Amino acid sequence: MDHRRFEELLFAEEPLAEAQQAELEAHLAECEACRLLAAAWRDLAPALAGAAAEVAAPEPGFAARWQRRLAAERARRARRQAWLALLLTLGAALPLAWPLLAALALALASPGRLLYESLARLVVAVAHAQRLWQALTIVANGLEGTIGPALILALVTGLAGLAALWLAWMVRLNLSLRGGAR
Repeated sequence: MDHRRFEELLFAEEPLAEAQQAELEAHLAECEACRLLAAAWRDLAPALAGAAAEVAAPEPGFAARWQRRLAAERARRARRQAWLALLLTLGAALPLAWPLLAALALALASPGRLLYESLARLVVAVAHAQRLWQALTIVANGLEGTIGPALILALVTGLAGLAALWLAWMVRLNLSLRGGAR
C-alpha cells in the first residue's frame, strides 16, 4: 500500500476537502503505522506552531560583537595578504638578486676596484656632458646668424618643457607601479 499519499494528506497545511478527510480517516482506521504517525503529529504540531510564532531576539551587544569580529577578520586577512605579497616579491626577486649579490661580493673582496670603476664611470659621464655641451655650442653658433634670439629661447624652452614632461611621466609611472597614483 502507498502511504505517501496519506502522509501528504496528514501533513497538509490547508484544510482537507470532505472526501479527502473521509478517505484519510478510513485509512487511519486500517493502518497502525499511519495512526501512530497521526497521533505523533497531533502532539507535535502545537509545539511547532508556538516555536514558529516566537522570534528569537539577539543577545544585547550582538551587533558590536559582530562588528569587532568582522574588523578582526579583515585585519587578519590584510596581514595574511601582506605576508603573501612580501613572500612572493622576495621569491621573485631572489633569482634576480644573484648577479647583484655576486657583484657585491666581488666589490667587498676588492673595494679598490669598486672605487676605481665608480671614478671611471664618473669621468666618462663628465666627458659625455662636455661633448654634448660642445655640440650644442656649435649648433647655437651656427644658428646665431640665421635665427633670432627669440626663436633660440623658444627652442630651449620647448626642450626644457619636453624634459619636464618626460620627468613628470617617469615620476607618474613610478608612483603607479608602487600603487600610489590613482
